[in-house]
Amino acid sequence: MNTLILLMSLPVFAQEWDPSPSERVDPAVATLPDGRVVLFGGLDPDGNPLGDTWVRDPDTAIWSRVEGGDAPAARLGHTMVTLPDGRVVAFGGQEASGDMFNDLHFFENNQWRAEVATGDPPTPRRDHVSWVPEGSDEVYVFGGVDAVGNTLRDIWRLTNELAWVQLPDAPVAWAAGGVGSSSLEAWFFGGDDSFRLFGYSGGSWGSASLPGGPGLHPQGATAQLGDKVYYLGGETSGASLVAGPSAWVFDADAFAWSALPDLPHPVSGAAAAALPDGTILLIGGEDDAGDVGGAWSFDPSAEAWSAVEVQIDDGSGGDDTGDSGLTGDGGKDCGCAGGPSGGSAALLLALAALRRRRVAQR
Repeated sequence: MNTLILLMSLPVFAQEWDPSPSERVDPAVATLPDGRVVLFGGLDPDGNPLGDTWVRDPDTAIWSRVEGGDAPAARLGHTMVTLPDGRVVAFGGQEASGDMFNDLHFFENNQWRAEVATGDPPTPRRDHVSWVPEGSDEVYVFGGVDAVGNTLRDIWRLTNELAWVQLPDAPVAWAAGGVGSSSLEAWFFGGDDSFRLFGYSGGSWGSASLPGGPGLHPQGATAQLGDKVYYLGGETSGASLVAGPSAWVFDADAFAWSALPDLPHPVSGAAAAALPDGTILLIGGEDDAGDVGGAWSFDPSAEAWSAVEVQIDDGSGGDDTGDSGLTGDGGKDCGCAGGPSGGSAALLLALAALRRRRVAQR
């Protein structure tokens, strides 16, 4: 039975906040060949970029914090992908000052290390996409937003010899959407109102009109299982952009979209990871009110959602079972102690407004 798991987290504002894997917006995740999931970074409920690393055990479903090595600086809006040999590659993102990154970090044997590739690197950016084509050991990077708010159209390949190679630009600038891929091409959606194709042979670009998909629906989370690509949540289009509950699946064999049952709670800015056993984890994100919260499971065969708990190894020899934060009917059960400070709330709102402004400008 395939199960799709959605992890979100409602804010618990207090004097001190101990971050958990789910209580954040715009993190990145990657699945290792042994089924473990690595999570890094994001923005906490107080509006602070995070630099923590968590690993989820596939057998116990317990998250453990990993420290040590040359970890990336705290950031959000970055990407992580897994190479066939099990190394995770992290690229890009944004820090608290608003500056962007274009550095490379590799996660291997439970430790981070920084790497410097040869050649001119891509422009620093966030809200781009990265992927590793089927049967390849090279990383591709496309689009995103630079430090002055420009949406980018460039595409890059990081070779297995750690060299950056720039490929033909896309016909349109693009950011904040999803990507799926095969051994022949990649597909981009959600961040632009058309379905874009990129063929690796000759670097050719194309577009297609595919009804029933997300269209202009930025900040959704993407995960791929075989020839099916899931796009979950994101911001709805219209007079204003707010988190929505919609979900879709793209069948690459049929080259068609299908709608999935709505999420029990709107969410945008989450991250998704596909697991070898056919499950998908969707982690973090914020709802239409700007709150972050909860944990949910979706079973594609039954098309039913259910709430789940987030289990954390607190280092005491036992497990700390986190409150999912949401009731089964979508209501909130938040142990809040006041709200965020004015400065932190302003930063969180400013980052959300920046995302929405740049989408409106495209």
